[in-house]
Amino acid sequence: MKIIEFDSHKVALLPISEGNVEALTPTDIAHIDSISSPSRKAEQIAWRTALRALTGTEAEVAYLPSGAPILTNTAHHISVTHNTKWAAVAIGNTKCGIDIELLARNFERIASRYISPEEAQLAESAHPLFKPLLWSAKEAIYKYVATEGVDFTEDIRIVATDIVAQKLWANFRGEPLPALYFRTIDSDSILTFIG
Repeated sequence: MKIIEFDSHKVALLPISEGNVEALTPTDIAHIDSISSPSRKAEQIAWRTALRALTGTEAEVAYLPSGAPILTNTAHHISVTHNTKWAAVAIGNTKCGIDIELLARNFERIASRYISPEEAQLAESAHPLFKPLLWSAKEAIYKYVATEGVDFTEDIRIVATDIVAQKLWANFRGEPLPALYFRTIDSDSILTFIG
């Protein structure tokens, strides 16, 4: 497991294959047993294993109507993400959003659904990480703002990127957001965090 710190938040990152049922609570296991898909079960086991590494067994997981997980018996905020290789949980005293994407995904195919003409003109738009980074950032922002009906092209705008510093800046419906941070993980995934 890898632990990454972003200001007052911690992110636990775990390969899906290293999820450990023995680290989970009976409530976690009951939830996982209700899932029929083997891949969804593995994702749940992995992110809950990461969560238990950060919080122990006292934190209870519940779900909002949107499907986002929350902790019910603590003041901590969480955000969860996974791809086919990794699961991650961000936790802190303030709201946060996290996303992880495989870099091999075909982001070009969906670029028109999430990159505005203004974003396409940003200085680093030709960088190989640009398209996966923008998608991952917008997914993290979507979790952070927790608002229904968000248009990734119109409502969320990336206004600047600094790929060397692993940081970017964005607005949501014209209002500035906290800075976003990102890391490449094992050269096959990109993890983006806002909080």
